[in-house]
Amino acid sequence: MHYSLNLWHVPTAVFRFLIVAGLILGVWLVVGLVRLKSTCRRVCVAIFYCSTILFGSLLVMVVLSVEPSSYFKHSAPVFLVLDLLLFASMLIPIILNILSIRYLSRRSFREFARQFVEEREKLERPRAPSN
Repeated sequence: MHYSLNLWHVPTAVFRFLIVAGLILGVWLVVGLVRLKSTCRRVCVAIFYCSTILFGSLLVMVVLSVEPSSYFKHSAPVFLVLDLLLFASMLIPIILNILSIRYLSRRSFREFARQFVEEREKLERPRAPSN
Protein backbone atom coordinates (compact mmCIF):
# COMPACT_ATOMS: atom_id res chain seq x y z
CA MET A 1 0.00 0.00 0.00
CA HIS A 2 1.10 3.49 -0.72
CA TYR A 3 0.41 6.14 1.88
CA SER A 4 0.61 9.76 0.93
CA LEU A 5 0.84 12.63 3.36
CA ASN A 6 -2.07 14.98 2.99
CA LEU A 7 -1.09 18.33 4.41
CA TRP A 8 -4.72 19.29 5.02
CA HIS A 9 -4.98 16.69 7.79
CA VAL A 10 -1.92 17.86 9.70
CA PRO A 11 -3.60 20.90 11.32
CA THR A 12 -6.52 18.71 12.37
CA ALA A 13 -4.16 16.23 14.03
CA VAL A 14 -2.25 19.03 15.74
CA PHE A 15 -5.49 20.60 16.88
CA ARG A 16 -6.71 17.27 18.32
CA PHE A 17 -3.38 16.77 20.07
CA LEU A 18 -3.60 20.23 21.62
CA ILE A 19 -7.13 19.53 22.84
CA VAL A 20 -6.07 16.24 24.44
CA ALA A 21 -2.96 17.85 25.95
CA GLY A 22 -5.08 20.71 27.30
CA LEU A 23 -7.53 18.26 28.88
CA ILE A 24 -4.70 16.29 30.47
CA LEU A 25 -3.14 19.51 31.78
CA GLY A 26 -6.52 20.63 33.11
CA VAL A 27 -7.11 17.37 34.97
CA TRP A 28 -3.59 17.44 36.39
CA LEU A 29 -4.07 21.04 37.57
CA VAL A 30 -7.45 20.36 39.16
CA VAL A 31 -6.19 17.28 41.01
CA GLY A 32 -3.06 19.15 42.08
CA LEU A 33 -5.07 22.13 43.33
CA VAL A 34 -7.41 19.87 45.27
CA ARG A 35 -4.35 18.27 46.88
CA LEU A 36 -2.86 21.79 47.37
CA LYS A 37 0.37 21.01 45.55
CA SER A 38 2.61 24.09 45.29
CA THR A 39 3.69 23.30 41.71
CA CYS A 40 0.09 23.19 40.47
CA ARG A 41 -0.70 26.38 42.37
CA ARG A 42 2.21 28.17 40.67
CA VAL A 43 1.25 26.85 37.23
CA CYS A 44 -2.36 27.99 37.79
CA VAL A 45 -1.19 31.45 38.82
CA ALA A 46 0.91 31.64 35.64
CA ILE A 47 -2.02 30.50 33.48
CA PHE A 48 -4.37 32.97 35.17
CA TYR A 49 -1.81 35.73 34.67
CA CYS A 50 -1.40 34.94 30.95
CA SER A 51 -5.15 34.70 30.39
CA THR A 52 -5.64 38.01 32.22
CA ILE A 53 -3.18 39.65 29.84
CA LEU A 54 -4.95 37.99 26.89
CA PHE A 55 -8.45 39.06 27.97
CA GLY A 56 -7.18 42.51 28.89
CA SER A 57 -5.58 43.03 25.50
CA LEU A 58 -8.75 41.80 23.78
CA LEU A 59 -10.82 44.20 25.87
CA VAL A 60 -8.53 47.11 25.01
CA MET A 61 -8.72 46.24 21.30
CA VAL A 62 -12.53 46.13 21.44
CA VAL A 63 -12.77 49.41 23.33
CA LEU A 64 -10.29 51.17 21.03
CA SER A 65 -11.91 49.85 17.86
CA VAL A 66 -15.29 51.43 18.63
CA GLU A 67 -15.76 55.17 18.54
CA PRO A 68 -17.30 56.51 21.76
CA SER A 69 -19.95 58.46 19.87
CA SER A 70 -21.16 55.30 18.11
CA TYR A 71 -22.56 53.94 21.38
CA PHE A 72 -25.21 56.63 21.40
CA LYS A 73 -26.07 56.53 17.68
CA HIS A 74 -27.65 53.07 17.72
CA SER A 75 -31.22 53.05 16.54
CA ALA A 76 -32.30 50.49 19.14
CA PRO A 77 -31.30 50.09 22.78
CA VAL A 78 -30.79 46.38 22.08
CA PHE A 79 -27.45 47.15 20.45
CA LEU A 80 -26.30 49.09 23.51
CA VAL A 81 -27.26 46.13 25.72
CA LEU A 82 -25.36 43.75 23.41
CA ASP A 83 -22.30 46.01 23.56
CA LEU A 84 -22.49 46.08 27.35
CA LEU A 85 -22.87 42.29 27.47
CA LEU A 86 -19.81 41.90 25.25
CA PHE A 87 -17.86 44.25 27.51
CA ALA A 88 -19.01 42.42 30.66
CA SER A 89 -18.28 39.00 29.15
CA MET A 90 -14.68 40.11 28.67
CA LEU A 91 -14.38 42.00 31.97
CA ILE A 92 -15.71 39.23 34.25
CA PRO A 93 -12.93 36.71 33.43
CA ILE A 94 -10.35 39.44 34.00
CA ILE A 95 -11.76 40.21 37.44
CA LEU A 96 -12.05 36.51 38.36
CA ASN A 97 -8.48 35.84 37.22
CA ILE A 98 -7.12 38.76 39.26
CA LEU A 99 -9.03 37.57 42.34
CA SER A 100 -7.78 34.00 41.83
CA ILE A 101 -4.19 35.16 41.45
CA ARG A 102 -4.50 37.25 44.60
CA TYR A 103 -6.07 34.40 46.59
CA LEU A 104 -3.61 31.70 45.48
CA SER A 105 -0.63 34.02 46.06
CA ARG A 106 -1.52 35.17 49.57
CA ARG A 107 0.87 34.26 52.35
CA SER A 108 -1.94 32.90 54.54
CA PHE A 109 -3.11 30.54 51.78
CA ARG A 110 0.44 29.33 51.13
CA GLU A 111 0.87 28.67 54.85
CA PHE A 112 -2.47 26.84 55.01
CA ALA A 113 -1.51 24.72 51.97
CA ARG A 114 1.86 23.87 53.49
CA GLN A 115 0.28 22.78 56.79
CA PHE A 116 -2.40 20.79 54.98
CA VAL A 117 0.17 18.90 52.89
CA GLU A 118 2.28 18.17 55.99
CA GLU A 119 -0.74 16.78 57.85
CA ARG A 120 -1.79 14.68 54.87
CA GLU A 121 1.73 13.25 54.54
CA LYS A 122 1.74 12.37 58.24
CA LEU A 123 -1.53 10.48 57.82
CA GLU A 124 -0.32 8.67 54.69
CA ARG A 125 2.89 7.37 56.33
CA PRO A 126 2.57 3.79 57.46
CA ARG A 127 2.75 3.45 61.20
CA ALA A 128 5.13 0.94 62.72
CA PRO A 129 3.22 -1.73 64.65
CA SER A 130 3.78 -1.46 68.37
CA ASN A 131 4.34 -4.72 70.23
